[in-house]
Amino acid sequence: MAAQPLSPLPDELVESIILLRIPPDDPRGLIRAAVTCKHWHRVVSSPSFRRGFRDLHRTPPMLGVLRNYLVRGIPTVMFCPVYTFREYHQHDWRAIDSRHGRVLLHRKGSMGFGHMLAVWNPVAGEQRILPDLLPFETPWSNFNAAVLCAGGGGCDHIDCRRNGPFRVVFMMTNREKMASYIYSSETNAWTESISPFLGKFCISSRGAFVEKENSLYFVLETTPRILFYNLSTLELTVIDSPPMMNDRAWPMRNDRLALMTGEGGGLGCATVDGSNINSQLYLSARNVDPDGH
Repeated sequence: MAAQPLSPLPDELVESIILLRIPPDDPRGLIRAAVTCKHWHRVVSSPSFRRGFRDLHRTPPMLGVLRNYLVRGIPTVMFCPVYTFREYHQHDWRAIDSRHGRVLLHRKGSMGFGHMLAVWNPVAGEQRILPDLLPFETPWSNFNAAVLCAGGGGCDHIDCRRNGPFRVVFMMTNREKMASYIYSSETNAWTESISPFLGKFCISSRGAFVEKENSLYFVLETTPRILFYNLSTLELTVIDSPPMMNDRAWPMRNDRLALMTGEGGGLGCATVDGSNINSQLYLSARNVDPDGH
């Protein structure tokens, strides 16, 4: 009597007993599971599996590392994924921000005027070039930008990088003027907002987005201050850096300050003091009560 073929395990058992138990610190395990058979590929590719994997392991796996470098004087972005030996390059672009699987690329506009930006999904190999941005510019102009999910507070950011709406916030300042420009993927257009002049400074490093406040924070160079941008009211404010940066032993060291989203969703800060041999890591968190204090 011929042996009867075994019926495949239900998706629920494959997911709960096998696939969800793959360690999150090795994404190659999920890739290997996805190519095992069509059945497992369907399970791993489903948004419900990614949501369950995130809920179980809390911290999402690291997908790769972005690096800006020059090739014969031409800016190039390299994405080095952790799950394969293949590298992905974007020539004549520079990465200035990344969030939820999207990378914000920048280069000067045609003939050296204005700015060109693109949003790149290095995992899927997709890129969307945004309309040219021609804000005011002088020899002393300074800018920074951030890419944000526009799905609202209900988005869990599991799959929004594929087809979900997004925003790009472009901040610019010179010695006399400040302005912000916001791009919406839904309208494919920029809107401009002129802000009161808050002083002469340069916006440096990557911005930190605090979702529960709908606000962006940027480090300012040569001053122990932070630029706070409320995306709900489009108001710009300059606030003090954490007390650890105002210590007399560290004057004007905002170049060592890194902003990030802290535990609980508030603003987090980190800095390092000391040499390579003997250094100390300092962490700080900023929380806002319901009254905005």
